[in-house]
Amino acid sequence: MQCFLYMRDPNNAAEPDSCHYAFPLAISPVVDMASLEVIRIDIMPTGLDDKVEPLTPWQPAPPNEYIPEAQALRTDLKPLRVVQPQGASFSVSKFSEMGHRVDWQKWDFKVGFNQREGVVLYDVHYDGKPLFYRLSLSDMAIPYADPRHPFHKKAAFDLGDAGAGLMANNLQLGCDCLGSVYYVDGVVGGAEGQAVPMPNVVCVHEQDAGIAWKHTNYRTSRACVVRQRELVVQTILTVSNYEYILAFLLWVTPKWFLGL
Repeated sequence: MQCFLYMRDPNNAAEPDSCHYAFPLAISPVVDMASLEVIRIDIMPTGLDDKVEPLTPWQPAPPNEYIPEAQALRTDLKPLRVVQPQGASFSVSKFSEMGHRVDWQKWDFKVGFNQREGVVLYDVHYDGKPLFYRLSLSDMAIPYADPRHPFHKKAAFDLGDAGAGLMANNLQLGCDCLGSVYYVDGVVGGAEGQAVPMPNVVCVHEQDAGIAWKHTNYRTSRACVVRQRELVVQTILTVSNYEYILAFLLWVTPKWFLGL
């Protein structure tokens, strides 16, 4: 097994949430997985080509950090609030311990969740007509496509290797999802076969999708605007140093939503 090594920022080592991938290292051990012995250590190319430079003492560099307190963030933006004073336009009914039916405009479907794929949509209908029996993301191939040795060996199937359900986040109101939100919980199998609850791993909410069409009568100066709206069924998973936002978007143009 070819191992790729990283280092946390030494200046931020006391912070438990500092990025474990802040600095990629230029050494890569190759390990025999049967004997667990290090066979060799490859020196990695660090430039734009295959040339391998001699190792030099590490020099401090600006780290890559995820946590906001370790970054210089802009402060010139005022709060933006998404509010729905009359609540959401969709309805949710629970038809089993692990399933929820969602009705929105002419759409209706069922939402499920499992260990490998995460969120799954079943029995998707529009205006009573069946469209899909089952919708899910079966896997994600992550080819890094770097031809330099040994980077050419880097590839992953992030759902099959890790599991979208296992890696799913507990979503937060006001950050991951906005407006009037309905949350769906999940359950996965633990290392010893036990049921592990996964709260708030799927959020269902509406969002504005911009202008569908607009026309201004140049004779009377009256403007008519119709906006689009989307229903979002979303989950977010973290696989090591990657975040994936997976969202099913259902679209509608509500013709009653007119503005002048």
